[in-house]
Amino acid sequence: MQNTKQVDYDLEKIVDLFDRAISNNDPRVVKALRDLLLITALTDSEDMDMSNPHRRPWRKMQDDLQNANYRICDLERKVYELQKEHPHLLHDTQGGG
Repeated sequence: MQNTKQVDYDLEKIVDLFDRAISNNDPRVVKALRDLLLITALTDSEDMDMSNPHRRPWRKMQDDLQNANYRICDLERKVYELQKEHPHLLHDTQGGG
């Protein structure tokens, strides 16, 4: 079994390669990606446990990104509300000196 750092590194390499592949206009690359997606769809077994995060790293990454975006939006909203309630705090911290 691979350790977590190796899995993360492998996933990082795959993300980089996939990113380069989907940006590529070479017809051979486009056909290879289409073929990969087709064969994956055709061989996808219904009995696979797709809820397992180790089986679905792209879905986990998407979920993590979405959760991070929600948290950032929530923090931005809270900062905005605090700035409205306490405008003097904003001026006190901008002087730098």
